[in-house]
Amino acid sequence: MERDNLRNSQDGETALESWLRWDVAPAYDAHKASPDRASSLEDAWKRFEARMDEIDREDN
Repeated sequence: MERDNLRNSQDGETALESWLRWDVAPAYDAHKASPDRASSLEDAWKRFEARMDEIDREDN
């Protein structure tokens, strides 16, 4: 049981490190290079809500 928990923990750490390295870091670097290209929180939230509405329509 402990071995499985350790393996799951290590898998999670590996996934987190991969996400940080390949998704978060490039996004951060792009923002630092061109902060004027960033969306406002309001615009990002509107896009998020529109996408969630689209997913809801697909499910029905």
